[in-house]
This record gives sequence, C-alpha cells and structure tokens, in this order.
Amino acid sequence: MLAVVTSAAKGRIVGDPSHEYEHTETKGGGRGYGGGRHDGNKVMSNGCCDGCLVMVVVWFALQIKVNEEKRLPTTVHTIDKEVSVVPCGTFIKSPHGLVQTNRNFEGQSSSEAGKLSCFLHFTEPQNLKKKSILEMADLDPSINFLDPLSEDIPKGLWSLQFERHSTVCVISSMPWLGMTTFKRTHDPPAGIHLHGRRTQ
Repeated sequence: MLAVVTSAAKGRIVGDPSHEYEHTETKGGGRGYGGGRHDGNKVMSNGCCDGCLVMVVVWFALQIKVNEEKRLPTTVHTIDKEVSVVPCGTFIKSPHGLVQTNRNFEGQSSSEAGKLSCFLHFTEPQNLKKKSILEMADLDPSINFLDPLSEDIPKGLWSLQFERHSTVCVISSMPWLGMTTFKRTHDPPAGIHLHGRRTQ
C-alpha cells in the first residue's frame, strides 16, 4: 500500500480528502513462447525461421488512483520512519531485546548536543546491521542499537543549530524541511514539530 500511494501521489497536499491523484505505469508481463512446423530453412515473412521458438512479451499500462485521504496517513508514516530523532541515551535495550525509557538519562551537554553522532533515528536500524564485528565491539549494545544521524548518506541531510544562548538544540531535516526536533541541553525530554512538505 505504501509503495502504491507513494508512486501515485506527487506534489503538494491540497487539503481536500476527496482529491484524487492519478499515475500511469507501464509494465511488462504475459510472456509466451510460440513456434511453427519446421520445414527445412524456410524463412517466414517476419524474418524468423519456420519452426523457431519465438518469445512474445506483452506490455500494458496500469493506471493507479489514490485520494488524499489515503495519502495523508501514508505521508505521516513515511516522515515518522525517515526522520524521527531521539538523543542517544534516551532509551536502553535489555539483553532480551526489550527497549524502554532510560530513567538514568539526564540529558546531553552542549558539546554532545552539537554532534549528529549523538542523535539517533528512532526506527528500525539499517546501517547497524552492516557493521563489522570489530566496529560493533566498540559500541555499547544497550545504548547504541539505533542508527546515528552522522552516518546518513549523502551528507548534509541534517541541519543542527543552537538557540536561546546555546541552551536549545534544533535539528532540521533537509528532505523534510518542516520536520524539526528540539531539545534543551542538560534536560532529558525532546520534542518534534512538523509542518510544510517534502522537497522534490
């Protein structure tokens, strides 16, 4: 469902739940094989030898329609998956795989909050699975079980700034310009603010 909505709905959200987006895809399928009676080296009018095996591929157009009522929750899900951010140390993972709030987390210092490596994607890790045994040996599995923003490719997907005399850290997503994570230094809680649209 997610892939269908993403491929069909492009551009800005217009604010009308009944508004429909249309998208046409050309697909190939229906492969078949055919041949005729072999009669020496007789060449048929289509250039093939009578008796040769001919493969036929049928192409067809598939029209996809999606209304905005379905697009909106799909878009929010995509944003949440791609750019939800938490400070490193906010959650801990038990040896049994249980993730829970770290009650001992007291926030980050200004120097820690100024590093993208100290902020993590709050979603299923992707890069972590690709690390070697040597790389994993330097990580604390109870805290470093999510992907840090500093490893995102390409570089430059995030903007990190300080406000209010360096007491508030603000992280903004460049692909999703309206998605902002804010956090006070030396204070555990963090918040997320979303508005706007994705850049194309």
